[in-house]
Amino acid sequence: MRKTPELPPCVAWPLSPSDARRAFAAPSWLLAAYIGTAPIYWLPGVPVEVVSTGKPLLFAAATGSAFAQAARHGGIELPRGTWGPLGFLALLALAASGIVQTSDAGRAFELVQHVTAGAAFAWCFANLARLGVDVGRILARALIALVGFGAVVLTGATLGFPDWRVPDELLATSRKLSFQETGFADKSTIWSNGLAYFVPMGLVLISRSRGGAALAMTATAILIGCQVASGGRGGLLAALCGLALIFLVRPAKGFVVWSIGLVALALAFLPSSFWSLLLRDLPKAHWSFWDLNRFAAFRLEGFLLALERIADRPLRGHGIDEVVLAVSGAFYRYRVHNLWLRLALEHGVLAPLFFLAMAGAILRQAAKLHRRPRQPRAAKDETLVMASLIVVGLALSMIEPGTPLGHFQINAPWWAAAGALLGARTRQAARDRAPPATAAGEPPTAAPVSTPSPPSAVQS
Repeated sequence: MRKTPELPPCVAWPLSPSDARRAFAAPSWLLAAYIGTAPIYWLPGVPVEVVSTGKPLLFAAATGSAFAQAARHGGIELPRGTWGPLGFLALLALAASGIVQTSDAGRAFELVQHVTAGAAFAWCFANLARLGVDVGRILARALIALVGFGAVVLTGATLGFPDWRVPDELLATSRKLSFQETGFADKSTIWSNGLAYFVPMGLVLISRSRGGAALAMTATAILIGCQVASGGRGGLLAALCGLALIFLVRPAKGFVVWSIGLVALALAFLPSSFWSLLLRDLPKAHWSFWDLNRFAAFRLEGFLLALERIADRPLRGHGIDEVVLAVSGAFYRYRVHNLWLRLALEHGVLAPLFFLAMAGAILRQAAKLHRRPRQPRAAKDETLVMASLIVVGLALSMIEPGTPLGHFQINAPWWAAAGALLGARTRQAARDRAPPATAAGEPPTAAPVSTPSPPSAVQS
């Protein structure tokens, strides 16, 4: 008797597209609503406390309903390795030195909260992708929602209406910024950095409909226009890094031409102070360190001072917000604007090295998925979008202290993309090990076992 082929024991078989849409309809809409409002910190006419309380409740409802549905349709499976529970525990353990040394318990709790939320969001999307849920549809809905908010901001910047007042509770410790500068955030950098994740998502719209290209270009123009209006150059640079990855991997002529035009338009409308600084200093035959430092908003000086303090305690760190750096003659609790240097400064060098290994593992998963032969164009495009979101977050990490690890709310798309790549890789691995499926969306069935028939009776 031949042995019956075994089904892959590691994962539940993905649902059919129609079953996945029905089973995960509510979680998909809730997740799209949360991601689409990721950079939103206030709304006109709504108390700030309502928004700040509503966002965590929306996060809990979205992830909780997604995990509940995943448990009903095949079970919850957590990733392994650096992105599994042991990996995140190791990250917190390596950061424990900085946590115990800080004098501000609130800051320590925030770090644990951000790491926990990132893990939950990544695992949520890993299970969705593993079970065959259309993650690209979730991102497309989120993109359209945020473009609506961006259109309001861009209209205010160009036409002067609406000209809403940013709540004083958000700007109590900083200079008064206009609605056009902050958008629906409390600082221009937060608004611009949050928008940067959504710029490469236009490729999802292009791959899903015939009119997707025009819609994607409109969305990209609105988002980049918002970044220009706010003056957030770091977010604009990170968005261009994500677009550059798409150009290198999928050089579609129309997409490249339109995007280059949008980039040129964005550069043309950069703040006049930036251009005056550039045109004044660019003709110099030799740039001094202080010229570069001033051009980089004094970040280079902060980098050097941070390296000096890291050398004092390379393994232990100094604690969260416990280092006072003299940047441009001003003594204050300056958070060095580089994620990796900040982690090394506060927690020791092992914490950033481990998080770098986590980011490298995700990029490796994306490369493996994209190189797979005989994949539909839409699947390759969505893999490329997820990889571009990871690149945007890593680009922001070089110029911001809390991206993508440290401010979960605006970095929610980064964790979602990481989880989607993990789940897609698990699903493909299960398909590779399984026998051929009998029907689309159905699990493979074991081949029938042939048994010898009994000999027929010999008639006399």
